[in-house]
Amino acid sequence: MKIIFCLALGLVVLIGGVWMWGTKTNASRMQTAADIRRARSEKTVLDKHRGEIDRAKAEGRNEVILPASNEIRIGPSSSIEDIMRNYSLLRVKVKNKETVASEPYADIRTWYKLEVLETIHQQDRIGDDPLPASVPSDFLPLLSSECLMLRPDGTINADGVRVVSMSQFVLDQDQEYLIAVYLDCAGKLLTPVARAEGVFAVSDSTLIPVGSKKHQLVRDVESVFENRLDRLRLDTRWRPNHDK
Repeated sequence: MKIIFCLALGLVVLIGGVWMWGTKTNASRMQTAADIRRARSEKTVLDKHRGEIDRAKAEGRNEVILPASNEIRIGPSSSIEDIMRNYSLLRVKVKNKETVASEPYADIRTWYKLEVLETIHQQDRIGDDPLPASVPSDFLPLLSSECLMLRPDGTINADGVRVVSMSQFVLDQDQEYLIAVYLDCAGKLLTPVARAEGVFAVSDSTLIPVGSKKHQLVRDVESVFENRLDRLRLDTRWRPNHDK
């Protein structure tokens, strides 16, 4: 009996060791892939913006600001009705993000991995294109509750200088947001459709606008729903019956 017990115990220890080794190996591979992408992005940015980076260092600056990229926007007077008619409203949480620079123009982009906590409103038709090949490999596969978002912004450190691509908004890790989006890739890729005014930080049931209060959508959420997520949620549940 003692021999059998010792053999069984040894087998358990061996299996546990193999499992731990495999886990560490997979984590190491993912980290290596991320390191390779980071190094490639730094070189791409350095090659493209060498002049600006050298001038910044000569002037004692540690940052270079690039012009903001164009972003999709519905229109100058986007309203909550525009969103409900054509797009989606999702409550999401940031799980991970990674900034990369693509060749040959060193376009700085940030990939966000999001958890969809709630679908407040969903558009009638969802695109079914495949996910872009440029998605970071360690962001995949996605769970049923996860999706991706690509933003034209981010920061790459190149030769000791921060090269920053500015945009309308940046999402913080682990923060919840309500975002007006277009769903594509079977709902796995989100594209914001109203710039910063279509983004609201969520604190309990309060919606805190990221965009300017001068915009129509921000004013609608305040005047119609008093910046309350529960009131917006109730309205969207009642709306289909009301529209019939």
